[in-house]
This record gives sequence, C-alpha cells and structure tokens, in this order.
Amino acid sequence: QRASNQLNKATDRQRTAYLFSDLQKTTHQIPLDAALPDSGIQWLFVPEIAGNTPNIWVDSVWFTEPMRISERPAALQVRLRHNSKTSVDAVPLSLRVNGERVAMGTFNIVPGIPTDTVLRFTLGKPGIQQGTVHIEDAPIRFDDDWYFGYDVVDQIQIALLTSKPNSSVSTSIKRLFSTAQDLYSLTVQTQWTPGSLTERHCIILSEWPIQGTGFANAMEAFCSAGGTLVILPQFEAVDPSLLSALGTSPQNQWMEQSDRVQRLVSEHPFFQHMFDRIPERMDLPVIEAMWDRTLAPQEEALAWTERGRPFLTRLPIGQGQAFLFSTNGDEDQTNLTRHALWVPMVLRMAEQSAAGSIHQGEIGKFSTWALDVECENTAELALEGDQRWLPEVRQTGTELRISLEGVPLDAGHFTLTESGRPLASLGLNQDRDESDHAAFDLLGFESQWYDRGWPSMKLIAATSSTLPQVIQRIEQGTPLWKACVLLALIALSLETILLRAWKQSSKA
Repeated sequence: QRASNQLNKATDRQRTAYLFSDLQKTTHQIPLDAALPDSGIQWLFVPEIAGNTPNIWVDSVWFTEPMRISERPAALQVRLRHNSKTSVDAVPLSLRVNGERVAMGTFNIVPGIPTDTVLRFTLGKPGIQQGTVHIEDAPIRFDDDWYFGYDVVDQIQIALLTSKPNSSVSTSIKRLFSTAQDLYSLTVQTQWTPGSLTERHCIILSEWPIQGTGFANAMEAFCSAGGTLVILPQFEAVDPSLLSALGTSPQNQWMEQSDRVQRLVSEHPFFQHMFDRIPERMDLPVIEAMWDRTLAPQEEALAWTERGRPFLTRLPIGQGQAFLFSTNGDEDQTNLTRHALWVPMVLRMAEQSAAGSIHQGEIGKFSTWALDVECENTAELALEGDQRWLPEVRQTGTELRISLEGVPLDAGHFTLTESGRPLASLGLNQDRDESDHAAFDLLGFESQWYDRGWPSMKLIAATSSTLPQVIQRIEQGTPLWKACVLLALIALSLETILLRAWKQSSKA
C-alpha cells in the first residue's frame, strides 16, 4: 500500500514497483480479503529464495499458577516450534531472571509437532522481574531468545466487603487469613469505591447489600482483568445486576429444607493437592437454607448436594474467575464456617486469585500494551531499555494503554517508568512469522497471485550479477532501432527494384 501511494504521485511517468522478496510462505500467503493491487502499476518480483535451513524457535511462555508469590516454587511452561524433518534430542534450554540463570534443561523435537516443556525454579524477591528463555540452535539465532516481564508479590491482597463486619461469617474469614503467616493481607470494608479495590487480588462478598449496575460492572471488570471474586449470597436478597454482569442466572429462589453436600468434584484442578488423600466417606457440610438456581453454560460445579443442587461453583470470567456458594454461611443455615473444608477451600480461592499478566509481545504485532498500575502523571512515562522512548499513553481509570504502533524498538526488555520509578517490565521479541523459512517456488507464488484474479505481474529470475542488466533492459524497453534500420534497408531495396523495373518498361 505504501508503494502504491508513492507511485500514484507520479502521474506523468510509467509506474513500476520492484519487490525484492524471499517469498516466505508465512509472510507471503495472500489472504482472501487482501486488497487488490493497483492495476496501473507494473509489479515486478525479484525473488531471493532462502535455503530450507532447519530452525527451532521459542514460540511462547506462560506460568502454571496464576500468581507469582515471593520465595515460592514456580513452573514456567515453554512452547517451542520448529521446521525440522528429523528428530533432534537434548537441545539445551535455559531461563535467566534479571540476568541470573535460574533454570536449565533439555528438550527433544519430533517432526511435525511443537514441543512443550517446563522450567522449574524458585521465585525471588518481590518486585518487577525480567525473564529470558534461551535455546542453543545454530545457525539461525535471531529467534533463540524469548523476553518477558512479570511481577512477584509478597502478599495476596484481599478485600472483604460486608455490611456486618462483626458477624460470625466475617469473624471466621478474618481469623482464617490471620493464621496464614503474613501471606495474606485482609482489608474489611463496609463501603466501596473503584479506587479502593485497585490493588486487590481477591474480593469476598458476605452479607453485602444490592449495589446496582455500577458495582456490578466494576466486579465484572475486576474479574476480566484477572481478579477472583468470592460470593456468599445474602439470604433471599441476591444482586440480579451483579449476577447478570457475571454472566450467570439472576434467580432469587431459596429452598428452606435440610440438605447435605454429597460429593466434591475432586478431579477438578481446584482440589489438586488440597488433600493428601480424600476419605471414601467424608463428613461434608449440611445446609438448612440454600440458594436454588440454574448454572450458566460455562459454570463449573465443584460440589453437589444430596438433592442434586450445586453447593459451590466456579465461573470463568475473562482472565479471572468468580466462586459462588449456595449458602450465606450464617451459622443458623449451615455449618460451613465451622467445617474442616472451610479453611482450605477459601485459602485455595485466594491462592488462585489475580492472574498476574506476563508482559510480552512480538514486534509488529504487539501494538498496545494494556496494564493496570497507578500513575499520577502520564506525561512522565518512558520506556527504557537499550533505547529510550516516550510513548503515546491513554489512561482509563487505573488502566494504562501504551501505544507501540510504529515505535522503532529492538527486541529485548523495556521498563515502563514514571519519573524514573519502575512500574512494569515488557519483553519485546522478533516476529516469529519469520522463523519458518519455507518458501514458495516461483510457480506456486504466481499461481496464488492469479487465483485471486489480480492484475498482471512478473517474476524476474536473475542472479546478482545479471540483475542490473535485466532491470536496465526493462526500464529502457525493448530496443527497436535495429529493426527500424532493417526495415529502412528493405524499403530502399524495394524502391531500387521498382525503379529499375519502371525504367526498363519506359524504354520499351
């Protein structure tokens, strides 16, 4: 498009575009909705076909656990792709965090399928971290490193929103988090504002009155951004706006009859490693009054009662989740808060809260970096690394959107700072579309071009030594002077013959 725009400025000359390309399939596969090239331009491709050199590259990384907590073990999942037609064993792989190597390993590749492996290490001190996954792969090395940034926290920040801070349920929640060796920081609030929940990883609603659409939308946004919401519903007074915003049924039906939890869905990842061994006949909570509702299609039941009703469910919402109990926890209606399951279940919900983002992207594809941080003056923001850049920033509430469109940054780590204060770290990586060097042959590329019904184009097959002469010939056009001289000689010969014949006929 850029070439067309420039050539269209030349209205009094022949317009010709020379496109030097390796015809790589990942970058030259013409999509069905691609714009039609300008038929007034002569399109000439000069292919430089790369060799099909085998290559391995780091495709993506992600953490197994949603949160990174200081001094705890972590598992970094690594996906590697390749174009090798043969198996390769014991390829070296390593992880560096803030420049220090923290994990090493090897992996094998099998033709035709990607390889997933894991690097295990212990998270360090809290704060902003810069990670680099590196593989040893020759001779193509531009995609051997994958850069990423992430945060490590020392505490899980929890907010309990309740209208009764001294009730038995609130007291039980405060007690269970106070015994967790400073891993959790609990704040009890009887009122809320959007700013008061900015730094929270988990929000628990207990005996919380109906708030309306503003609160409902705030909770949906909180979960979508990676937070965890735990709901202990008010008896016969559930919030329909909140439930609708979360994508589940806003029913307000309660059953006042005895029931008991019959089964835990122990195979669900939520219960993984919660118990050393699950007893065959576990004494489970009893309920005297229960919220009776229909589950949303995406909602996952974690516990069922004897009457076939869901007792505890998990609802995925964006990057986060909501856990919904079917009882309010009051001692007159259930023994839940006195049961042995109460503490491990609530602690597990808190542990799985706030899916911390990995800040990573590929140059040319990663156009906007969205993150939730406190910033007082966006004019003082800068991206700092081997290069320094003052980015275009938009702020919506506590969310910052950093525009990277057209920013000339190289691959590596970049730290977002406000007046020199680090806010977050981003890893920018080379575009992985360039990693697979499989290319079209000349006939294959020409075929897909004309299959789209596009205007005529030419493929110039020339070597580096003959290319200048070929281009010069194209620019000068076909030399016709020799043909003109020949035609002139033929015309003179015909004229001479005709004159002689005429003179002879005149004498006769």
